[in-house]
Amino acid sequence: MLGRIEERGGNFQAAFQAFVKAGQLKPELSAAQVGAGMILLMGGAVDQAAERAQAVLEREPENPQALFLKGSVLLGKQDFAAAVRLFEALSTTGTPAPEVYLALATAHARSEQPVAGRTCLRRRRWA
Repeated sequence: MLGRIEERGGNFQAAFQAFVKAGQLKPELSAAQVGAGMILLMGGAVDQAAERAQAVLEREPENPQALFLKGSVLLGKQDFAAAVRLFEALSTTGTPAPEVYLALATAHARSEQPVAGRTCLRRRRWA
């Protein structure tokens, strides 16, 4: 997807535009909605990012990327307890991405529970 290529290249404006265009052409394309949401979140548009996550979760309540975006939104809103709960749940499903454990550790640390943050990082070993 063009949006991911632009995002990896650091061209976030072009990535956002590509994600939006893909979402307009095919609204059910969850990856485009989540990609646009993550860029919005990085730019500080927390509420707009939350809307993107919610739109995907209404169709796909178990979508791990949308759940990750929702958890990231919760971090952005400084609702650390809710972020911990969401990332904890996400860490127990399938094979979660390393980002889930890093986000969980961040949520624990921000909620002044650094020991819990270190513990969750120990659960995941990277090669």
